[in-house]
Amino acid sequence: MVTSKPLKGNASFDYLKFILSIMVVLIHNSAPRIFYPWLRLAVPLFFIMTGYFLFGKVASCNGVRSDERKCVGAFVKRNLMLYMFWFIVLFLPTLYFKKFYSNNIFIFLRSFLFEGTFVASWYIMACIIAAPLIYFLSRKFSNKVLFIISLFIYFVISLWSSHFYLFDNLPAIQNFASHYVEIFGVPYNSFPVAIFWIVCGKCFADGSFDRILKHLTPARKAILLVICAALLYIEWRVSCKFSNIVSCDCYFLLAPMSILLFRCVSDIHIAPTSRSLYLRHSSTIIYALHGTLLRGWGFLLAQRLSELISARIGIIVVFVFTLFICFIVCFLIQRLEKVKGLHWLRYAH
Repeated sequence: MVTSKPLKGNASFDYLKFILSIMVVLIHNSAPRIFYPWLRLAVPLFFIMTGYFLFGKVASCNGVRSDERKCVGAFVKRNLMLYMFWFIVLFLPTLYFKKFYSNNIFIFLRSFLFEGTFVASWYIMACIIAAPLIYFLSRKFSNKVLFIISLFIYFVISLWSSHFYLFDNLPAIQNFASHYVEIFGVPYNSFPVAIFWIVCGKCFADGSFDRILKHLTPARKAILLVICAALLYIEWRVSCKFSNIVSCDCYFLLAPMSILLFRCVSDIHIAPTSRSLYLRHSSTIIYALHGTLLRGWGFLLAQRLSELISARIGIIVVFVFTLFICFIVCFLIQRLEKVKGLHWLRYAH
């Protein structure tokens, strides 16, 4: 979630990050099913921006290896500080929700590194692991090779995530999957899924996609986005029909749609302001905080409201109140971090 400043002062990414953070809250708050597949664009776009900002800064080092390593090291350090800040702040509710941490060190370490501790924390650790890995691989392989390899990884993860019903009669694959999950957790909520998206961000930063995308007019982009959105919805419906699962994270059509959307946003140049900076920081705080709120009082409140009123209205009320609390916390943190002695609060974003 922590990234460098937007390249060329384009604040459109700040507004995008804020919108995506709201989409993530909707995902975790049982959003209407009809919006489900498109809401899944949020995490891929977050990853692409991470790769774009990081490798854009690496590219500015002009091939000086020591400076590049410093950029990657600073990226890892910032994200570790972000992770540890929220891990400490949310430790007690996290310990309550996952009581097995207290007597199983292996499960705790696996969760810390691969699955996540507090809700949505897996994303931060995925960036910490995947981004340096891609940097070191990029010293041996071209962007084209990295893209092909990472695309294959994403293809396998999408099969695992949304189309595992294809392997119902293949016990060897199912056994491998179960053993993998026991050690590393599910790959679609861990660092493997970040590899493809961060590579895409690197390709954008290095201009590797320009040859393909620069000839797309705004009209063609709009048409392609509509087609991808329709096909993504169809893929989701097929997945639901055959696997009876509606909580899948990865779909094949997320790849072209996310790449197109990112390109569209990057073509919109907005001058950075204090407001855009505020929204950028707020998006990180919302992403880190909302899950614990929803899992705690949000769940209890939803149950109570469903008894008094309809369940659908209860979900809406929980969503609004969760965002309200997040907005208050965003305001307080970004105000108080300017106070002497409270500068450490900036690690929250």
